Amino acid sequence: MNKLLKSFSITLLIFIVGGCGIGSNTQEKIFNDDQRLMDSGDSYTFGSKTGKITEDHAEIKFSGFSGVYTVWSIMSDENVTTKINISGYAKKDKFKIIQVNENKELITLWKGEGATELTVSIPKGSSSIKWAGKHASGKVVMQLETNSEMKIASQKDLFEGDEFFK
Repeated sequence: MNKLLKSFSITLLIFIVGGCGIGSNTQEKIFNDDQRLMDSGDSYTFGSKTGKITEDHAEIKFSGFSGVYTVWSIMSDENVTTKINISGYAKKDKFKIIQVNENKELITLWKGEGATELTVSIPKGSSSIKWAGKHASGKVVMQLETNSEMKIASQKDLFEGDEFFK
């Protein structure tokens, strides 16, 4: 009976360790999975983060970010063009900013570091601007030019309780 109990205990331990994802991070796998990046649901972890998100501005300083997080959800009744300014730093192969629209198109807007001003096409319907990371660290500032043809919902809850701008 002791051998059976030991065998069961070892099997259970292996199942718990393997089943809980120790040694593998589901959010890290999302970074290179275009199909998952286009999904509407977010899945992410942060080691640390501070920042602020509004309808036209997003700023974050972070470490240990893995997964995908939707910064802005955009609805448009017609095809529109807007501008987005992005600046900051993060390793190119660890962090990117993407645009996804309801036509299942994924466009990488920014990777890595530097400052850029982009002209972005927002097709009729719903689109989103997202952060994707793979154990990434850095700082990013984004400024979105808004207009009356777009309705923007920002995901402000990410920084609830943070003291970033005091």
